[in-house]
Amino acid sequence: MKTESRKLSSKEISNIHLEWYSSLEVSLRQLSDKVSAKMQMIRENKEYTMGDDERLLRMFIAHLDEYVSRAGEVGPFGVGGIEPDISLPPIRDALIDTIRQLWNDASMAYIHGNFRGCIFLSATMLEGALKLTIKDKGMEEELKQRFPKKKVMLGDFINFLEQNNKALVPKEVIKLSKAVNDLRVAHIHLLVEEEPQDFVSISPRDEFVPLAEFKGSPPIQIKDGYVSGDGVTLIVDF
Repeated sequence: MKTESRKLSSKEISNIHLEWYSSLEVSLRQLSDKVSAKMQMIRENKEYTMGDDERLLRMFIAHLDEYVSRAGEVGPFGVGGIEPDISLPPIRDALIDTIRQLWNDASMAYIHGNFRGCIFLSATMLEGALKLTIKDKGMEEELKQRFPKKKVMLGDFINFLEQNNKALVPKEVIKLSKAVNDLRVAHIHLLVEEEPQDFVSISPRDEFVPLAEFKGSPPIQIKDGYVSGDGVTLIVDF
């Protein structure tokens, strides 16, 4: 199913924003009245309860600077679920709609600090994007012939596009796709948590240099629980 794409005019966008700000103004007035009533109760030593909306708002405000910072990393306004219905044209089919929604969800997961959720959603979005690439290039039948008796998953899509010369997918896209899939596998199967030795030793994922690699005059030495050597800074982070 396809629909005609039409970009919203500046006037339409302004009207949508005006409607949103008007609604926000009403909500803020109601919240202000509620806050004033609670403050008065506190001053008069009366019993009061904090509503769920107030608890969520308090949490949101406490992390707002983090959210704003990560929103800047995700991209400019108009992407990542910030205001997609205003900034983007209508969807032309269900697959593209799903990919866009996954991008929005992954972006908001990142903004709110749900990093593992962001990884899973990003991998699912990538799988949809690669599936769309194969569909747009008319290679669906070749994919079925390559995997006749199995459900094709992200790793399969990546290998298929990497080995098929017709796909013309840039090497950098394949490289980044593999990195996303590796990250997904490591976290969805909890491989990171299966390496307890990392708790007491330096792993390749760490940015720290093992003490044994330091060269000094005299060389770094660890003896009886103490570290000795010239110009040594020891950081212990639990």
